[in-house]
Amino acid sequence: ADALVQSIDLFGMEVLPPLLLERMTAQALAEGAQNPDHVATAGGLRCVGHPAAIWDGADRVVWWDFKGAGDRVPSSPWDAVETVALEAAGCVFEGVSVAAERIGRSHANAVLRASDRLLLIMPSVSGAELSISHPLAHQLEPIVAPAREQLTWSGERLLEEAEHHLAGRHILRESIPVLTPPRQRAVWALPESARERLAGRVESATSFERLADCQLRWMLLDVLRLSRGRAAEIPGPDQLLGNLAHEIANHVLRPGPTPDPDAVLAKVGEEFDAILSAIATPLQQPEHAGELATARSRVPQALAQLAGLLRTMGVEVVGTELEREAAFADGLAVAGRLDLIVRHPERGLGVIDLKWSRSPKRRRNELAEGRALQLATYGAIADPEGGGRAEGAYYLLNQRRLVGLEGSFLADEVVNSDVTLSQTWTDLMAAWRTWRDLAARGVLIASGAEGAGDHVPADLAIAPCKEPCRYCELTGLCRVAAEEL
Repeated sequence: ADALVQSIDLFGMEVLPPLLLERMTAQALAEGAQNPDHVATAGGLRCVGHPAAIWDGADRVVWWDFKGAGDRVPSSPWDAVETVALEAAGCVFEGVSVAAERIGRSHANAVLRASDRLLLIMPSVSGAELSISHPLAHQLEPIVAPAREQLTWSGERLLEEAEHHLAGRHILRESIPVLTPPRQRAVWALPESARERLAGRVESATSFERLADCQLRWMLLDVLRLSRGRAAEIPGPDQLLGNLAHEIANHVLRPGPTPDPDAVLAKVGEEFDAILSAIATPLQQPEHAGELATARSRVPQALAQLAGLLRTMGVEVVGTELEREAAFADGLAVAGRLDLIVRHPERGLGVIDLKWSRSPKRRRNELAEGRALQLATYGAIADPEGGGRAEGAYYLLNQRRLVGLEGSFLADEVVNSDVTLSQTWTDLMAAWRTWRDLAARGVLIASGAEGAGDHVPADLAIAPCKEPCRYCELTGLCRVAAEEL
């Protein structure tokens, strides 16, 4: 409460908006005030902020940071005349001697409450200066002095001795050999048990992207299914906004003729809050108020503009979030969920991948460099029964741009490239065969490791990108990001 009051005073505002007050309260609770109900998660220790807070017996009392001058007698805000007048009215204040006795009693209280063990932890230094003794230490001196060697223990002994007896505990320390941590290497050997996992695999657009950049990452994450464990984290605002836009698109772009933009705008307005609460609740927290305001404004407008572009192109909606799977030569099986499939009366199917990004640069570069692997993959599996390829484009929701290659009926904003999506898919299949065959022989290449270029196959159709480790979460495992010792 004090921290919140201080914050309000600093603002100097007569009226605080509700959103600002919520943020200030959250900040005060997070960092500006201690939680008196806090219970330690290890050892079952109960933490209190003051020795006088111990009101009942305790088996063990550990007084951390047992140093300093202790509590001071509070100064009175009243002058002598006011004090006499208040005392005459029956308001008798605590005297200096009474306050000092109360403070001393609160210190002794912590000692007297300990029924089994008492540990007083005093640091040698406080900041850059030597620590001073606590007032209670002076009161305990007559008791401690006769048996000081048995009652005091130096923390530095942990580094000097192998065996210790402390507070009823027997502590043994053993030396361990100093080992040199593993260093990064470009080539890794793959055991037979891991090679067996290659059989019957089904690839996806995401696994293709990992494989094209780093064979080791693809093997660990997609083939061996390495994960960080069961702990999950809440996605960031950008991912939540993307998930929200995808789900709303699934509700408003139904199979059939493309709806009118005004109808899409009205439909989004009706269902926005319900979908938000279902799949993107963290955006409703005060700290994400800016992102939520952006979503309320841009998501409806983006989907309405997309509907307008599709109507202008004369296409109809085949479906959203459609599962597709197809088989290719050499045992390659691919599956994926396509954001949006449309059909042109003359040009056939088209695939639109919805993206929420802060900048269009990355997607434009992928198309220009022939590395739009997601679009190439989705185009190859969009019509598994017909066997034909579908054209593709990225719809950048944040920028409201439909970006595709020159000549595509889907492209509202054209990117020039010498490599078509069809050629990208052909190159991707060739690269997959090369990396798959190399893994079958028991060889893995870490593209970001020093010297990896000497081991990457020379005839690779799609070479690893210039920064293969930029978005990788395994750099500590393969030692690419490890510090040199």
